[in-house]
Amino acid sequence: MMFKGQANKASVGNILLKKITKKDRGATAVVFALVVGALLLIVAAAIELLRISEVKSRLDSVTDAAALAGKRAEIESTGSQSDRRTIAENAARSSFEINKKQFGSDANNFGISFSWDADDSIRVKSNTDAKLVFGDIFSLGGIVGLDHFTIKSVSVVGAGENQFVEIAMVLDNTGSMFSKDSRPETRFTLLRNAATNFVNGAFDKSSASSNIRVSIIPWATTVNIKSEAPAANNPAAVSLATPEDFGSRSLPASPIDRSANVNQSAAQLASDFAPVGWRGCVSGDGESLTASDDPKSSMKWDALLVPSNTHKKNYQQSKNAHQTCTYCPPGGGGGGGGGGGGGSPPDPGLDGYWVPKDQRNRGYANFTTPMNRGVKNVGFGCYNYACTVAVCDASKPMQTGTNCDQNTIKYYGSVGPYQAGRRNAYMSTAQECFNNGSQCQATLPKGNHVACVADPNEIAWNNGGGAWCAWVPASDWRQFDITVGPNMNCPMPMLGLSGDRGQVLETLNRMSPVGGGTHADVGLRWGLRTLSPRAEWTGFFKTDAANPPSAFGVAGGKKVMVLITDGQNERANDFPGYWGCSETGSPGCSGAPDTAELNTRMLNWCQSIRDTYKVEIYTVAVNVSNASAVSLLQQCSGDASHSFSVDASELNNAFSAISKSIFALRVKE
Repeated sequence: MMFKGQANKASVGNILLKKITKKDRGATAVVFALVVGALLLIVAAAIELLRISEVKSRLDSVTDAAALAGKRAEIESTGSQSDRRTIAENAARSSFEINKKQFGSDANNFGISFSWDADDSIRVKSNTDAKLVFGDIFSLGGIVGLDHFTIKSVSVVGAGENQFVEIAMVLDNTGSMFSKDSRPETRFTLLRNAATNFVNGAFDKSSASSNIRVSIIPWATTVNIKSEAPAANNPAAVSLATPEDFGSRSLPASPIDRSANVNQSAAQLASDFAPVGWRGCVSGDGESLTASDDPKSSMKWDALLVPSNTHKKNYQQSKNAHQTCTYCPPGGGGGGGGGGGGGSPPDPGLDGYWVPKDQRNRGYANFTTPMNRGVKNVGFGCYNYACTVAVCDASKPMQTGTNCDQNTIKYYGSVGPYQAGRRNAYMSTAQECFNNGSQCQATLPKGNHVACVADPNEIAWNNGGGAWCAWVPASDWRQFDITVGPNMNCPMPMLGLSGDRGQVLETLNRMSPVGGGTHADVGLRWGLRTLSPRAEWTGFFKTDAANPPSAFGVAGGKKVMVLITDGQNERANDFPGYWGCSETGSPGCSGAPDTAELNTRMLNWCQSIRDTYKVEIYTVAVNVSNASAVSLLQQCSGDASHSFSVDASELNNAFSAISKSIFALRVKE
């Protein structure tokens, strides 16, 4: 049941609501419009912010790419710093111009500028205007003229994050590097040129605060410790003439005094290495086979001597003896050597021969001298006659002496009169000698010979007019030649870690090949020693006290070893190397590890250098056709990207790849 009063109340309320609504409708519309406008501005701003953020992200990426392209071009170029920077800025601008096309209509009005930081990093600044699609809405909201938003980006790229880079270059200096492989230049010249470019690039890439130091270890079957002390840091570019294959022919002006590092006294060295003196190579006697940078006990080595191995000959005075000699005319059965005087066969008759002309083409020998052997073949006209010949006088003492004339072929051994191999025939002193002749002589064929060697790497001896052994063809190492001398397997001196660009390049320029074989483990051993911060090794190499090698495994820097060879490991046969030699008939030989053992030692050193000492290893096989040798070098590096097998003409490409890996670019900002 509804009461009237109640109905009236409801009616009054409805009437009042309608009146109020009608009265405030204009104000409500204004509020609604404001709310909707604000919401539109918020939505538009959110969308624009997303677009601006995307454009900013792309601009950062494009700017980073430009900076990386610029820095990469700078470190790969040559010339003055100003020239390299111009090349870098052009490369960065080109990269930016190409990549800005990806913005399409989203941005315009691009700008780019360059500057260089104190540490040689390139600083690239860029800007662009990002278009706004909701400019009209912003105008309605009172923000007039907002149709774009300017975005800026900065990218700074330096040559890696390394506070220091220490590189040991372990370079094969064996004579096989003289191969030309149908090119006008030998592998050795191509190696030196590529190594020079690599060193220049390394110093160019380093900054004033990023210490770059390089050691050089020339090796064959041994190494030369008669090095000079590394000079103080001086990364300035130098201009050096490119030497021929045989090197610059300049030795260190002030080599380190190694008298405390060899077991022989100065007098013994002078005697053992006469006539030239010890050049600086050592043997591995007493060395540990553990792959570590532990110092050698006493830090003394045996100077590596390759003893003289000249031909000797026995002579005895002769006397005349009456004998029966046998003569066989052409076609006879005679044989034997020449006889002596005191008798002669009768006139042979018939045109000077015993065989008629129509029978002379039957291949019969034409013996025309008396025989001193009892050959009796009457069926072919041989006959005996009385003769007098010179024979050794057993009552006289036998004398043994050095031949005045030598050669480099081995005559000792059990395989025939000529065993395969070589001998080191040189005269250590001026001496009396025997001229060649028969074993029995009425007067002993004595002569005199001056001291001589035949080794183009004996620079001081050759420059001073020292005698070259006449039985060895003259050589200045323009091609692979036989050499003889007490230092015949000795390469040029190594160099400890040096921050002096000129000194490093001079060391490369003086490299000259040697005839010895290949012992990669020896090069690796000494390469690690140049990188070692141990006091024994820094003292040994006389490393700059103000800038010693850094500790192994330190963050913020990098230690690197580059091993380059053109062959597989080879046992030393005829001449002593670091680990002796195998031909026990040769002086100074008492056995040596074979190729399998040398390979094992090499891999042990590679693994220890990589895993224990945290040194990055790069290996380069130069014109190596032996698949096993290439595989061994790949195992040594421990990383397929760190191993290269190339033709010598491609060495620059290999070094370039190594350089990019060592000096990886880094976006700093």
